[in-house]
Amino acid sequence: MDPLDTDEQYAVVKSFEEGEIFEQSAEVLEEEERLRGNENESDTHTMPIDASDEELEDLAVVNQPNPPVDPGSQPSQSLPNEELNCLQKVHCIVVDITSSTARQKRMRAIIWALGLELRAVIKSVKVRWNSILAEIRRAILLKAAINQYVLTLDEGKSGVSLRRARALKKKWTITDEEWDLLDEIVKILEPFESATRDYSKRGRTVLHSVLPTYVVLREKLFQSRLRLSNFSLGSSVFDTLVEALKAGEQKLDKYLHLALKSDLTLLASILHPGMRIKYFQDAQRWGSLGPQLVKRGHELLEYLYELYKLEITPGQLKVDPTPCSRSSTQNLGWIDGLLDLTDKTNDSIFPEEVRNYLDGKYRYKGGDILVWWKVR
Repeated sequence: MDPLDTDEQYAVVKSFEEGEIFEQSAEVLEEEERLRGNENESDTHTMPIDASDEELEDLAVVNQPNPPVDPGSQPSQSLPNEELNCLQKVHCIVVDITSSTARQKRMRAIIWALGLELRAVIKSVKVRWNSILAEIRRAILLKAAINQYVLTLDEGKSGVSLRRARALKKKWTITDEEWDLLDEIVKILEPFESATRDYSKRGRTVLHSVLPTYVVLREKLFQSRLRLSNFSLGSSVFDTLVEALKAGEQKLDKYLHLALKSDLTLLASILHPGMRIKYFQDAQRWGSLGPQLVKRGHELLEYLYELYKLEITPGQLKVDPTPCSRSSTQNLGWIDGLLDLTDKTNDSIFPEEVRNYLDGKYRYKGGDILVWWKVR
């Protein structure tokens, strides 16, 4: 038995299959089946006005000074006197809906009454990639239902339960500006989703894409920050996001330079037939770092050539004189989408065999690069 099986969060991680998409998880699909099922019509007519004992107890738990920790919760989601940001508000609302059968039925009734697309809310799990993005994206899709759910929290209640419900209503109300912010956060996170989905596939060769991934993601954060800096004048909500983007750029820059300390990451890119040294000659993308990587790449290739040339017998290497034909970029994943190359190259200093490779005389049309090298 794996000793880590006793760890609750590790067990949560293992419960997901490789490449599983949150929107298509079993729990979400089951709830959507209920939305489409026959029980919905009766739900819309039999919803109780008064809160059940279960709901009152749950409301009390949410307002306790030290509530139980939910493995899928976000930081500070339930502290009673703390103001929540828009992400925490969404998560609190979703946790409230999904933690009670009665409230799930109420949410179904709201979705039906508003004529929205029959989709279930998604609760994020902090140990899973992209789950927060899935939670936000689904909340935006069900924006009208979520607003209505919060707006009617205090309906049919009185006394203590009314005060509690109104406190939650005030705390969980998402403003129009916050919904706009959530839209922007989805745009910012989607490239990270594309990258992590591709990297999570088993049996995928990924080392060559490490450096480009850090640079492209940093570039996307910079573009978002530049756009939002002009858009968010006078908005403290958006100013906070701009600062977060700046911190994200710095974090990616840190890990980029850590990855650059290894020759393997650079060699993996150079020895990828769809990248080669010319990939790092894109001045717009690599800036002042590009010439350094090109020089270092030349030195590494020269070293490898001298090291291995005696092991290759004459006639063992066959040259295909046909120029490299670039494959279509449609429907590519994140990693294949990084192969956006310039045509500039200056590799005349290399022996003929190395120049043949760098000039693209060995055809590469996509696919497994290990297979490509085996054939060569």
